[in-house]
Amino acid sequence: MRGMAVLEEALAAGCQPVALVSHGCLVTLMLRELDPAFGFGDWVRMTTPDVYRATRRDAAWRVDRVGTDA
Repeated sequence: MRGMAVLEEALAAGCQPVALVSHGCLVTLMLRELDPAFGFGDWVRMTTPDVYRATRRDAAWRVDRVGTDA
């Protein structure tokens, strides 16, 4: 998936933090790739705009909603 490739390229280049902006469907697919528990219900609850933070510790990712109505 191109969205994940962009994230991986940025992290491999040492860019931190990384901010990615996209539409809800691509963001949902990317967040689900990072955290398989992220799914349809999370997509339904997304607002426009919305903000999520994905943090990585070792090989594990954590996804948190930090938008204004989180």
